[in-house]
Amino acid sequence: MTRPSPGRPQPVLSAAQTAAIATWATALLVGWLARRGVLLPAEISELAAHLIGLGIVAVVGAGSSLLGALRARRHVTPLADPRDDDGVRLVPARQLPPVPPARWFSRPEPPSAPDTALIERTQVAGPFVDVRKLRAEYGLD
Repeated sequence: MTRPSPGRPQPVLSAAQTAAIATWATALLVGWLARRGVLLPAEISELAAHLIGLGIVAVVGAGSSLLGALRARRHVTPLADPRDDDGVRLVPARQLPPVPPARWFSRPEPPSAPDTALIERTQVAGPFVDVRKLRAEYGLD
């Protein structure tokens, strides 16, 4: 994940902030109009008035969030097929095969027995390194 820098545009963050401001402003406006009796007639019950006001705020909040997401989508690189401004793929053509969803959260199975052939191939001929001497030499003790 890249760290945001002051000069780097953040279209998704900007869209979320705009949607939050629009929802907040709508909630304030609906509350103010409801208190003044302008939004709904006085004959309506208080509970119905609150539910209608809540519905208006919810619709504006959801709509502004969706609109912001659609607008921000034009300014970010899609994960499915990332390309640069010239249409050149950003990911090399040769990739590892995708992991099936069934294995996304599964843990790898431990080996049933140690791979002795691997251990034999990785052993170094000759004396082993004395870790205590190295730690003392570099002042790590």
